[in-house]
Amino acid sequence: MKFLNLLIHFRKYIVGHIIVLLCMSYPIWAIAAPPWVYVTNNRSNSMTIIDSAKDTVIAMIPVGKEPHEVAITPNGNRVLVCNAQDNTVSVIDSNIEVATIPTERYPHGVAITPNGKKAYVVNFMADSVTVIDVQSTKVLETLHNVHANPRNISITPDGRYAYITTMGTSTVTALDLSSHKIIAQIPVPDMGEGVGISPDSQQVFIASRGGNSVYIINVKTNEVIEAVGVGTAPIRVTFSPDGKLALVPNLGTWDVTVLDVREKKVRGSIEVGSSPVGVVVTPDNKKAYVAVYGENVVAVVDLKTLKVIKRIPTGLAPDGIAIAPSPVGLSL
Repeated sequence: MKFLNLLIHFRKYIVGHIIVLLCMSYPIWAIAAPPWVYVTNNRSNSMTIIDSAKDTVIAMIPVGKEPHEVAITPNGNRVLVCNAQDNTVSVIDSNIEVATIPTERYPHGVAITPNGKKAYVVNFMADSVTVIDVQSTKVLETLHNVHANPRNISITPDGRYAYITTMGTSTVTALDLSSHKIIAQIPVPDMGEGVGISPDSQQVFIASRGGNSVYIINVKTNEVIEAVGVGTAPIRVTFSPDGKLALVPNLGTWDVTVLDVREKKVRGSIEVGSSPVGVVVTPDNKKAYVAVYGENVVAVVDLKTLKVIKRIPTGLAPDGIAIAPSPVGLSL
């Protein structure tokens, strides 16, 4: 009996230490903290932060004038916001603005490399791209080799390329991130604006605001291989993390088109309210969050039923939106 008791205590000791070691091996957010949703409020110069587990607002923090797109480092610790009227990017750390980085005229779109080290900001009225060191918040370089009026930017998950919509020429610029050289200028009809890249880095979807379509680019050939009709004035496009769906907010028809990525067909549409702009999907592929610009809310969508299940108040004119792990030490 004494031997059996010793064996039981020994097993508990070993199991307990294994659990401690596992907890030490993962960041806090990987174990418990839900992702946070960050929404820029274009007309109130602020950003709303939403807890995706409770679908409640955690905080509203000030940023610069006329914020548009927002991007977050993969670990969730730094948030970058494009302030179009200030010609700056706000850097948010622990819900506090820790730096303001100067750009060229009218920064609109921003993307961060998968390793979290660099950010690329497209300057709509300067026809340029500002390259930023995320940790030091220093400008590393400004690229002037893109076409007119670059609007939005997305980086392939493998970190090799960036794709930039340029509304002044109805083209998409493919940029090699190792050399910062343009490898292709891809014609896309009718004012392509939104850009999203599949999780496998193989396809680029372009939301053509003037053509009411999504144009699909093959990354290997940098050619348009297909077009899929959506609603009126599609403005953004986002993939689900599992790569099965692409969501396209339509500014004109007040809905979000849901595309089956493999079939390249419309699976359905979701009415969300006046002038939807940005959209993100949770890491578990269960919910989407849509910034409804004209109604000062974020619509929460159940992706199984394709129904709006909640509307969360924001500041004025919610626009850009991003999702990431909540910062270490700030889990609620």
